[in-house]
Amino acid sequence: DLETLSLKFDDPKRGGLKTAARYSFLRSTLVPRATWPKRVRAFAETWETLKRERGLVDFDDMLDLALEETTCAPGRPRTFYLDECQDHSPTDLRLALHRARECERLVLVGDMDPCIFGFRGADASFFLEVPEARRRVLSRSWRLPRKVHAYAVDWISRVRRRVAVEYRPRHFEGEVRYLGAHYKYPERIVEEV
Repeated sequence: DLETLSLKFDDPKRGGLKTAARYSFLRSTLVPRATWPKRVRAFAETWETLKRERGLVDFDDMLDLALEETTCAPGRPRTFYLDECQDHSPTDLRLALHRARECERLVLVGDMDPCIFGFRGADASFFLEVPEARRRVLSRSWRLPRKVHAYAVDWISRVRRRVAVEYRPRHFEGEVRYLGAHYKYPERIVEEV
């Protein structure tokens, strides 16, 4: 399996799957294979041979297969909406644009602030290139209460390279608390629920 294979390429004392993660990142960002580090190319050759022998595909393979085997969006819609586009890697975007090519209109929907898939090559900086006249900003959040909104706006305003947008919170005060929880230790959150 992937973890066993990765241990052949990674120092287990420093944590496994680093080479596998780098391989996936380089694939999803469309970096030419000839420029990959030697270790990653060796991993790729071994991993891809193993997949072929066992008739398996990984996530990146699924995207490549969808690009090869489809022509346009199902049902041939006139408008193609790509939601959460800030979290799409170059490979994801390539597939979406391929599927949208016969549509009359392409609408990219997203928010550059919560870009969370950088580990797969997502980069929301393309929002900086969108002319202001082409942007549509939703003016109200229907989720964020006032105190959470104020905290979030204060926190994100420290990021310099972003498109600043204004929006109103929902009509509810809410609260902001520090729980000291961590994704590895979620007990504090569970205790609060």
